Amino acid sequence: MRAISENFEKFLQSDELKPLMNKIKVDSTLDFEIREDKYEI
Repeated sequence: MRAISENFEKFLQSDELKPLMNKIKVDSTLDFEIREDKYEI
């Protein structure tokens, strides 16, 4: 079973990424994928 590390999960939920994550949620042309310990948009 694959899992996201606690540190990476905290990073994804950080205030630093919040504007980007919100934009991804509302824009259907964007694709968000997690690969190992990095993310791809």
